[in-house]
Amino acid sequence: LPARWIAGLAVEREQAVNEFLNRMLRGANPLAAQLGMRGDTSVSEMLQRAAAEVGTAFPDRPLLESDTRLLIGISLHGQGHFEQAAEQLFQAWQLLESMQPERLLEAVRAQRLYATSLARSGRKQQALPMLEAAWKRGFDGLEDDEPELGALEGDLAWLLNDLDRPGEAYPHAVESLRRLDAAGPEFVAQATSSAAVVARASRSQNDDAATEAAYREAFARAKRHVGADSVFAGVTASNLGTFFFSRGRNAEALEQFELGVKLQRASLGPDNPILSSSLFNLASALEQLGRLEEARATMLECLTLLERSLGRD
Repeated sequence: LPARWIAGLAVEREQAVNEFLNRMLRGANPLAAQLGMRGDTSVSEMLQRAAAEVGTAFPDRPLLESDTRLLIGISLHGQGHFEQAAEQLFQAWQLLESMQPERLLEAVRAQRLYATSLARSGRKQQALPMLEAAWKRGFDGLEDDEPELGALEGDLAWLLNDLDRPGEAYPHAVESLRRLDAAGPEFVAQATSSAAVVARASRSQNDDAATEAAYREAFARAKRHVGADSVFAGVTASNLGTFFFSRGRNAEALEQFELGVKLQRASLGPDNPILSSSLFNLASALEQLGRLEEARATMLECLTLLERSLGRD
């Protein structure tokens, strides 16, 4: 197709997706009543509505439906609704599979995102072979300078880390950071995330000085590129605290855990399950320092959050 036709189709896709999401957002706008719009639901509820309606919103237009499901899935993932995110991302992936080989990049990205949400929902062993398959498919079929390859390396490293396989994770993490740094400023946030994965995986290298430096670099990148008050700054602060705690540096660990919880709570709100790991770490440090009442209260907050978000079972 001529370049101007391709550009026109891309604009049409973007406009159609935006129109659908804007219609959903009318229900999530807290100023809806003042602006004469109906509805006052939360963003989370808006995403649930969008997920329910997207299947009929774009009849006979699978590319638009897949674009929209990807956006909804990514947004649900960011809200901590990993099961629902995985459902949307799986549907997007399947739609894109029906358009091969023209949509290889989009299909690989959707497969990666689906596997990552699946892992976040607790199904890590199920997610690993799917993510490894996406990784292999990407490296076999995409251009070597495609930034998605860096994202694949990073997500695979993250999952291997979470499965307590840091030695396998480390080379993927380092390669992810190299690729995303080379991809330019548009990918600085993803590179910052990869720096955090490098730090976690570096414990397999048995070099405490290098590991601490990697954790500090990840924290510095998060503050510099994402924001000093951002969720990611909170996550990397907590990660640095985890390193200190593992080395018996409990007072330093407590300082980082307190900062991590403060930043994440401010940005995520009190009900996001992402906060639970930082609360657990904070409670553990308080216990080691003999502050048992504070430790107990923090651990109860962590347990209540997990039960509210994920259920008692």
